[in-house]
Amino acid sequence: MAAEEVTRVVHRCEQANEDGKLDLSRCLLTSFPDAVFHLTRQATVESCDLSHNELKKLTLKFAKKFTLLTVLDLSANKLESLPENLDQLTSLRKLDASNNCLRVFPVSVVSNLPKIEELNLQNNRISDVDSQSLVSASGNSLVDINLEMNPLSTETRIILQNVSDVNIKISEPDDDYNSLD
Repeated sequence: MAAEEVTRVVHRCEQANEDGKLDLSRCLLTSFPDAVFHLTRQATVESCDLSHNELKKLTLKFAKKFTLLTVLDLSANKLESLPENLDQLTSLRKLDASNNCLRVFPVSVVSNLPKIEELNLQNNRISDVDSQSLVSASGNSLVDINLEMNPLSTETRIILQNVSDVNIKISEPDDDYNSLD
């Protein structure tokens, strides 16, 4: 990280100490800086925006530190998966992991987060969804799932169209766009 980005991260951590909103979007992050844990140790962070960075993964320490998050924006990164322990964010209501490289539907997010309402997985590389997870998730607070612009199989599309109690957005096969570079 260049000096300008380091300064930006420090200032944004100071702001998070005041308002509980950690905005590290567009900071050219390739990994989550350990210094952020120290800089926000006095904060009660309820919202975290890590969008528009170059993150390939999120450390397991993240979910352990920010357990009170209600909103997490991981959009427009290079994530291939979500951390296994993301289910520790039991207050999480909204997760945006759109525009990443996810290939697998994050089952633990759907089935183990009791307050999750919105899940945006638009424009990833997800081709299959565990229908059992969605059926069990429809019993919790999940209301909206966006799976548009994913290369979903025909069978998965049919299953998703038959899930009730959850608004699932999917694109028509001809509308799908996914750059598989």
